Amino acid sequence: MMASKLLLLNLVVPALSEIAHGVFIPSTDSFLLPSPFQGDETVPTNGSTNFINTVTANASTNALLDSAINDTYYAFDEEFYDILGTKTPNIQLIETRKDLFAYEAGAWDYDKNQVWFSSCVISHPTYISILDLNTNDITTLDIPALYNINPNGGYYFNGTMYFTTVGNESVPNGVYAINTETYKATPIINSFYGEKYQSVDDLTWVKQGSESCVDTGPNLFFSTLDVRLFGVYGAAPLMLQDWVYRYSPKTRTVQGAISRSDIVSPNGVRRDATGRYLYVTGLAAPFAPTGSQGNQFNSSVVYRFTLDEDCVPIEKRLVAMVPSYADGLHIDDFGRIWTGEWEGITVRSPSGKVLGVFNREALVTGVGLPPMANFSITGDKLVILALDRVFVLQLGQNVTSAKAGTQ
Repeated sequence: MMASKLLLLNLVVPALSEIAHGVFIPSTDSFLLPSPFQGDETVPTNGSTNFINTVTANASTNALLDSAINDTYYAFDEEFYDILGTKTPNIQLIETRKDLFAYEAGAWDYDKNQVWFSSCVISHPTYISILDLNTNDITTLDIPALYNINPNGGYYFNGTMYFTTVGNESVPNGVYAINTETYKATPIINSFYGEKYQSVDDLTWVKQGSESCVDTGPNLFFSTLDVRLFGVYGAAPLMLQDWVYRYSPKTRTVQGAISRSDIVSPNGVRRDATGRYLYVTGLAAPFAPTGSQGNQFNSSVVYRFTLDEDCVPIEKRLVAMVPSYADGLHIDDFGRIWTGEWEGITVRSPSGKVLGVFNREALVTGVGLPPMANFSITGDKLVILALDRVFVLQLGQNVTSAKAGTQ
């Protein structure tokens, strides 16, 4: 008898195909605007800034920004159209539910062409769902081992799905391995020398490469983040500070990889297609846990680290300062950086230039909802986790591949 089963919950809307529209905003508008101008006034209170809500002294600029509010995307660079393939790509509304079922993870099982994702962490208890990209069906998993411990970030590696958990007062948070056939979940990490982690937020596996991780084999990196500020149910009391940790099955060790002196509040963590680089997002002060003082820049950030032969992150590089909120993180096969931000899903060049944004204003329904925390890039498709809705947008490029194992 299986330890788990599949449930269908709150199914409402069948798949509907539409055309996505967008506008082009000159990149110079990101740093040179007609004066006087006023940015999004929500910034001082909760960091939920959105550039297209800026008001300037120029009517044409205002009209352009206003027109972007109801569009699926807005582009700052022609390369964004290379990604889309057309200015009017197809977008499909796969499903709508009454709860915030589509929020975190966005882990692509490229062997089965499925995307695993978890519901909103502030709407406990969270649970995991699977989108089958072959049929566009969504099923919700019933996994007893994960009851009431809030699965959060996910990553597929070597035939196994891995999920982090927030935990609760009686069950420590950590990392679980899930069999993709039986859906049985087994804990593989739940402590650090007798101490409990803060909420384990995100994770990524890094393969052994020709230059990186040569001596240690594949390594699992995971971030911890104090989510009690967000009112997340069952988050453990603060024991260990928020760090990025590294687990090596070969050496049978868990070690600190990136400390608070580098990133005070780490969030998303992903490797690139080569396995040479590790990327981490960090939260800004408005979102950072109480007492942490945010990060050094009082802004959300994206960092890139080089991994040495021991799989140790070195050569820290600031890739982007994000004016709002940076959460989920994916790196495509071209080295472009995709992040879930308050504005939506932002795509940057490898050097950090913003190429375009899939617009939260048009994709998320309702007022006062959390940002789109995560998504998935699966070959030539973008799976958008829009809280109570899931979309699939057709891209013009095959941006990730099963061979590279990126997701």
